[in-house]
Amino acid sequence: MIATDTDPTLQSRAKIAVDLGLRNVAAQQLASGEFLSYWATDVDMREDLTPDASVFATAQVISSLVGMKKKKLAQKIIARGADFLEAQAMPSGIWRFWTKEHPGYLNMPPDVDDTSCVRYALQEAGRPQTATEQAARSILMGNRAPDGRFYTWMIRRPRHRFRFAAREGLALIHRDPERLESYFNSTQVREDEIDAVANANALLWLQAPWRTRSIARWIRRVVREGTEEEADRYYQSSYALYYAIVRCSASGLRDFEGLRGLIVQRLEAWQLGDGSYGSNSLETALATKVLSHWAPQSGCLPRAFGYLCGQQLEDGAWPNRAFYYAGRIRFRTWGCPQMVTAFCLEALSDYLKRKPANP
Repeated sequence: MIATDTDPTLQSRAKIAVDLGLRNVAAQQLASGEFLSYWATDVDMREDLTPDASVFATAQVISSLVGMKKKKLAQKIIARGADFLEAQAMPSGIWRFWTKEHPGYLNMPPDVDDTSCVRYALQEAGRPQTATEQAARSILMGNRAPDGRFYTWMIRRPRHRFRFAAREGLALIHRDPERLESYFNSTQVREDEIDAVANANALLWLQAPWRTRSIARWIRRVVREGTEEEADRYYQSSYALYYAIVRCSASGLRDFEGLRGLIVQRLEAWQLGDGSYGSNSLETALATKVLSHWAPQSGCLPRAFGYLCGQQLEDGAWPNRAFYYAGRIRFRTWGCPQMVTAFCLEALSDYLKRKPANP
């Protein structure tokens, strides 16, 4: 039987799944408020699984749970996570990927993606970082290529020359130039990297379309040309970019409304027979979030929701899955079980808020 919007069985399963999943997320949150990330050597996060503490997973969990703030348990999770993220900030209100407790913390420069995701998460959690907003925005706006797109890594750039609010933060980043140089020389990372999802997340935080039109124009071209995976070294995923785009749309930015029909058409064509996307919960949750926003009456949604309900594990979590990679050859993958679970909770929570389709 095909599930529909009015299917009471699916609605009941979704409610149970959300409650169980939320309890799992709360149980796995560390005393610090962090959700622990892991690296592995395979996309299913099973081989060589190793803890790798970062701020990224916690920011994503908070952002996904904001829509469930009416639930007291979600409020507690968000508040503790926000405390953790605030404690991990650099003085100028920007963030590195790794936590301050990580042995490699000082080796890696701060970056646009983590900073944008954390600042957006804190804003959604009711913790706007007003004291450091000017410095952080100044560092970000100077961290641009000649064509206006944001470089991924936050280091001193020519456009920072007259941005006085950025000087203190940049001085801290470059306090040990040999260490910084060693990071870029000893890894596959390049100083001039530009990544599509990171740029979309920066637009979400900035909310300044009149200053970032060239970025939105580039992202639109990436989607229309179907080069989503090539345009981002770390996510390498159409689903991740579409999710980032829809978050911009949901926040009120109009830059990507012209992509609605194309993205919806693609997602409806990509759904597999079992209702999934990519045969995994992570990509299904991301695709479902996009369709819920841009095509809430799509016939693909009930089957996707049903798939998500069926994939939940006994402890309330969903199977872990890599969300981003160390490079094109994917020799190392990163993920977090509670981050995947939070994406699934976000999707199912959207379903429970939907109005049934008219008969």
